[in-house]
Amino acid sequence: MNEFCIYLDWAGWKPEVWTGILQAVVAGVAIYAAGRLATKQYRMQIAQRVGAVVALLAHVADLADGYSQDLNKSIGSTAPTHWTTGQLNAARDALGKIAVHDLPDEMLVDPVLSGIDAATDFCALLASVIAKCSARQRRIGLRSTRGG
Repeated sequence: MNEFCIYLDWAGWKPEVWTGILQAVVAGVAIYAAGRLATKQYRMQIAQRVGAVVALLAHVADLADGYSQDLNKSIGSTAPTHWTTGQLNAARDALGKIAVHDLPDEMLVDPVLSGIDAATDFCALLASVIAKCSARQRRIGLRSTRGG
């Protein structure tokens, strides 16, 4: 039984042994701390990416909501032709540039794809409404010049 026991004579160790043990302990602590720091930074990066995607989806939804409120207020009028779809198109294009396979969470895939489709459909609808309003303005302009 005594053969397997290791006798440690703490007081008898040379300073070189103590230095080696201290270096090993410090190296282990440094490796552990580096691993924890890398994990924390990775999680922060994932959170930032998720936040950016969610913010972009919210921006597209806000833009579409603003246009739809204006549409509801001005049905039948000729006013909406001053609209520009540049912001909505830019937001839609930014959504389209997101690589779905690189999304940090698979739960974001469906909202991103749905957001792209909805923004594309809404841009087409808005372009149609703008064209109809412009045509209506031209017809009103023609009537006023004929009747005058």
